[in-house]
Amino acid sequence: MIRLSSLSFSLSLQKLIDYEPSSATRRAKLMTKTRVIGVHNADNHRMCLSSCSLMARVFVYGTLKKGQPNFYRMVDAANGKAELLASACTTQRYPLVIAGEHNIPFLLDLPGQGYRVHGEIYEVDDKMLRFLDDFEDVPAMYQRTRVTLEVKEWAGKTAEGEERPAAGSATEAFLYSTTTYRPDWPSLTRYESYDAHGAHGLRYATRSERD
Repeated sequence: MIRLSSLSFSLSLQKLIDYEPSSATRRAKLMTKTRVIGVHNADNHRMCLSSCSLMARVFVYGTLKKGQPNFYRMVDAANGKAELLASACTTQRYPLVIAGEHNIPFLLDLPGQGYRVHGEIYEVDDKMLRFLDDFEDVPAMYQRTRVTLEVKEWAGKTAEGEERPAAGSATEAFLYSTTTYRPDWPSLTRYESYDAHGAHGLRYATRSERD
């Protein structure tokens, strides 16, 4: 009897060792694992939608630069986030003029004319980008387009493992230029760099002064 029991136990143990789940069982386990991963990824996606925001690069050349009348709008957290990345200039020439009764700087969308325009690149979140679109009265007064820029000096942070862009390297950013200008504006004095307090003597009228 003892020998029979030992033999039965050995056979049962061997069956357990030799047992291989059927293909249907393996598929069921795989589907369960996939569903768990899917739920995990979906939760991460929902969390990102609520807490993550897309970032964009914007090139400013006028009153939004450091030291200019509207720079405070770039650092106002109520408008969104903006981080200075670099000083730069356009790779193409454009006419940058000061025009209108309020002496506003306009970059006319006439590539190949004027000078390579100097300014600053900022990384902004979607909230700040929406604010800038509204501030620049897009699309009536300005239009936001992409432009290629040459980095002069990189000031911003870089992601871990990312090389710091060298002076002279090219990058892209959004630019607010205009095609809705008066016929006489292309003949106005053109500038490489805008300064509201420059020798041109054309005093910029702030929004509050216009009301």
